Parts: sequence; C-alpha cells; structure tokens
Amino acid sequence: MASQAGTSMPSLQKPPGYRDPTFSGQPPPPHRKPINLPPTFRPQKRRRRSCCCCCCVSLALLILLLAVVATSLYFWFQPRLPEIHLKSTDFKNFTVVFRSDGPEVNAESTIGIQINNPNQNFKVEFPKTRVSLDSLNGKVDLGEGSIPGFVQAAKNRTTLKLTVAVRNEIVDKKSAEELMNGIKKQSLHINAVVKTGVGFKWNKLATGIAPVTVSCRGITLAAAAGSPKCRIKILNWFFIN
Repeated sequence: MASQAGTSMPSLQKPPGYRDPTFSGQPPPPHRKPINLPPTFRPQKRRRRSCCCCCCVSLALLILLLAVVATSLYFWFQPRLPEIHLKSTDFKNFTVVFRSDGPEVNAESTIGIQINNPNQNFKVEFPKTRVSLDSLNGKVDLGEGSIPGFVQAAKNRTTLKLTVAVRNEIVDKKSAEELMNGIKKQSLHINAVVKTGVGFKWNKLATGIAPVTVSCRGITLAAAAGSPKCRIKILNWFFIN
C-alpha cells in the first residue's frame, strides 16, 4: 500500500480562465475518403482537342487541294468570257402624237446582238435574254424585247435579232418636244440595256449562271447601225470594261 501511494502523482487543477494555446476553437474537420470515379466519367480534354485539331487540318488541306485543282484547270483550259456587242439598232417607226390627255410615243425597232465565244474547249450557256431601250436619260421608255435561252458552241459567232416596241407611251410635254427635235435632227440619244447570264459547259460538267448586264449609251438615230460603246457588268457589281 505504501509503494502504491508513493508512485501515484497528484492531478493538477487548472486555474479559472485558463485557455489551452494549442486549441484553435474550431472542431477538427471530418475525415473524408477520396472518391474514385469510374474511367468512363473522367474528362477526355486532350482527346477532344486532338480530334478537333485533326478535323481543322483535314479541312484546310481539302480547301487547299481544291484551290490547286481549280487553278490548274483554269491555266490548262484558260476559259474566257464571251464577247457581246450591240451591232445594229434599226428604228422602223418612231412617232410622237399629241392628244388631249397628253403626248404619246410609238416606237418599233429591230436590235441586232452579236455574241462571240472565243473558248476552244467550252460551250457557253445563255439564259433568257432581255433588251430594253430608253431615251432622255431614262425618262422615256421605248420598249422591251426578249430572246429565249440557248447554248453556244465553242469557237462560234452568233448573231441574234429581236424586235423592241412600245405603244401609246404617255410622256410629258417637255419630253415630247425634245423627242420631236431629236427625231428631226437625227440627234436623239438612245440607251440600250441587255440583261442576260453566262455559264460554261464542258462535256457533262456545267457551272452556274452568272448574271451579266451590258449597258450601251449614246446611240443616235443617225449612227444606229454602228457599234456603240458598251460596258459589261458581271455578278451585278463587277465591270470588266
């Protein structure tokens, strides 16, 4: 009994207000086990990026290959646009009649258009072609005519003729007087607009139809049989001459 009493240590009592310096005041966080996701749920970022890069590279190579092929075909065949000329404008009738409700214009003309296909390997396809005439800077309409679509052979020259007429076109008094003076002096200026399209054909291959507009201004009755100056506009915005 004496030995047990001698070896026991007395317990120390902490004074009031004592705080343990090692205690932070927050309870320790609970222990969490790591979550092991199945292989199917793990993100595949690197694989997706590599697939996207491969697609972009393949698309770029395909575009480059098509550009090389198109350039090679262009320099091999050397396609050229057809030449379109307004060769003649023959007015059979051009009168101004003064009536009670206003002056009226009656006009009839025959238009000659020459188309030359300079290509040796391509046929040229033309859709329906429309030709319209006007005078006095577009204030007086002199009629419109049309030609059905056709395919022109390679190295071919074609001359087309159509009739353009207008009946009982009412105009103002000032325009009627200008028309009468221009008819008497053979100095009346007339404008012609040819609206058509151009497409190329080679064997069973064919391109699309590109819209083409030929504008010829300053045609006079005295020199209607000549070749007036014309501008050719393709794709509705690009002038080639």
